[in-house]
Amino acid sequence: MKINIASKYNIVLNNQITHFKPNVVNQGIPYDLSKSNNILFGAELIYFNPQTISKKEISVQEAKQIFESIGIETKLDKDNKLILKEYRQPNRTTTFNKMGIDENELFKNVKSIEGDADFKNSDLITLENLETINGSADFSYSKIINLGKLNSIGKNANFKNSKISSLNNLATIGANADFENSKIIDLGKLRIIKGDANFKHTKMPSTKELEHIGGSVDFNDSRIFNLENLKSIGKDARFTNSNITRLNKLESIGGNAWFCNSRVANLDKLQIIHGNAHFENSKVINLGELKEIMGDAIFLNSHMTSLGKLNLITGAAFFTNSEIKDLGNLYFIGKSAWFGGSKITSLGNLKAIGGSAMLKNSKVTNLSKLETIGESAYFEYTKLKTLGKLKSIGLDAHFENSALTTLSELESIGGDAYFENSHLKNIGKLGQINGAIKFDNLFIPMNTSNFMKIVQLVNLIAANN
Repeated sequence: MKINIASKYNIVLNNQITHFKPNVVNQGIPYDLSKSNNILFGAELIYFNPQTISKKEISVQEAKQIFESIGIETKLDKDNKLILKEYRQPNRTTTFNKMGIDENELFKNVKSIEGDADFKNSDLITLENLETINGSADFSYSKIINLGKLNSIGKNANFKNSKISSLNNLATIGANADFENSKIIDLGKLRIIKGDANFKHTKMPSTKELEHIGGSVDFNDSRIFNLENLKSIGKDARFTNSNITRLNKLESIGGNAWFCNSRVANLDKLQIIHGNAHFENSKVINLGELKEIMGDAIFLNSHMTSLGKLNLITGAAFFTNSEIKDLGNLYFIGKSAWFGGSKITSLGNLKAIGGSAMLKNSKVTNLSKLETIGESAYFEYTKLKTLGKLKSIGLDAHFENSALTTLSELESIGGDAYFENSHLKNIGKLGQINGAIKFDNLFIPMNTSNFMKIVQLVNLIAANN
């Protein structure tokens, strides 16, 4: 039957949707307004038949009336194209196609969507002339295969389990992008994702023109092997179980970086990791241009032998069971450092350790340029004969069973000092111990004046020798 508009006042059906009241042209079948499936639309010459989709061409004005009849605000731009407040189906159980409206024909005049676009349960195949979505876009489980002229999505973009294979002209996603389990193999012209990016279980081989990801990114079990033009990741980066072997142009990671169980071997142009760097069980053998790690650096069971140009670790450093022999340009570790079980014999250019220095049972024989240890120092069972240029230890100092014969340039110990079974012959320049002293079976309490402590320590060493 035909629906022909003749009235300007509204009626409400099912207490949900407001429609223009139509004149019904009877085509031999009575049109019963009391039946719930007879939902009317404010457009001329639109056929309503749940079994037959109208192939009639829909004008801009007719499309405008249809959208407004289901509560979607619209306006026309200077080119007489539609700008929608949002996009969705008429309601949770009814689609445009079920109402006999060709959704693809209806959508062809839409140029922009100011709010969110929900394409779930949509029968759209292509977005035709749509250029912008200012809100979020949900393509999951939709039939869309072509994004048409779409060039920007203002908020989240959900491609999870969608049928889209290429992003075509889409250049910007303003928030999170979820590609997990999608059929996308080509990111097209996409350059910026301002939020998180989820590439888990994706089939695309590269990130193509993508330059910036503002949030976190997960490459776990993706087929991406080439990051091509990607220059920055704003937060965490997970390369675990990915196929990526090189980072190419990537210069910075704003959060934590996981290289454990990844295929990445060379960090190329990466210069800074703002969070923790996980190299444990990784295949990384070359840190490339990496200069700063602002969090912890975990090298357990890693295969690299040198830290190369790395000069700063703001957090803790774990060298246990690594193949590292050379600290390269590293001059500062902000927190504690573990050298036990490593192959490191010299601390090279390292000048300061902000936390504790865990040297117990290490192979270190030379502290080289190290001047300060911010917290405790553990020298038990080390092969060190001298402390080199070390001037201060912030907390406790453990020299038990060490091979040290002199404290060299050490001037102060902020906590307790333990010298059981030591081989000390002199205390060097040591002038201050704030805690107690334990020397074999002798004990000097913490409350003893510092001058008396030093005198007694010297006497103990002389007597021991």
